[in-house]
Amino acid sequence: MLSAQLKEFTETEHQSLEKALVRRIKAIEEEEDYLLIIKNFLGYLKPIELLTDKSVDLHRMPDYPHRRKTALLEDDLAKLSRGAFTELTVCTKLPEISTHEQCLGALYVLEGSTLGGKVISKMIVDKLGSNRGTAFFNSYGENTFHMWNSFKLLLDQDLTDSQQGEVLHAAKDTFACFKAWIDEQN
Repeated sequence: MLSAQLKEFTETEHQSLEKALVRRIKAIEEEEDYLLIIKNFLGYLKPIELLTDKSVDLHRMPDYPHRRKTALLEDDLAKLSRGAFTELTVCTKLPEISTHEQCLGALYVLEGSTLGGKVISKMIVDKLGSNRGTAFFNSYGENTFHMWNSFKLLLDQDLTDSQQGEVLHAAKDTFACFKAWIDEQN
């Protein structure tokens, strides 16, 4: 099954990104620190989402519009900055996402972040004493596991070896580019 292959194939990049993010989250001392993390997420995910918008096959993934998350990040950013932010630095070193299969690979990273989002949200609330600005990390609420499992079913449909390769490499590249972006923002 491709979903299991993805986990193994991207393990190194996933762990590397996770360590960098957890280190940043543990360093939060005030709301401004968290605001920078939200800006970093939005600066990476916004251009990724624009690429997935162009490459997704809505016939094969009709729930895609519900899986878009940059609006949640924008809402979190507006709440945290009280509408005062004016400039957002956007990542330009992005993975190639021009086919539906590459879109699936990128979405593997974004959809998987909803699972970690539950833990991240708790860490942020513990640090700041408030859940203000955590909508992105709680994007599916109680439906998180249902949405993840339905996404895995999409991944595990019949794909050619070539299509599976596109998914695998796009996921690996999406993790690696995100990690490079986070490192660049420090």
